[in-house]
Amino acid sequence: MERKKKHHRIDVEGIERRINEVLNGIDSEKMDGESKFILKSVTDKRNKYERKRR
Repeated sequence: MERKKKHHRIDVEGIERRINEVLNGIDSEKMDGESKFILKSVTDKRNKYERKRR
């Protein structure tokens, strides 16, 4: 019996809304753990991409 990988459904609109809230200065204290993780992974990916381009 093979185990299937669980695919996480990504809530794009929700993520965008959260990112916009963060960028608009809602302080990180109010953010829940998931939002912090999402923001961190997004910024990590962006930084990685920027490093590759240079």
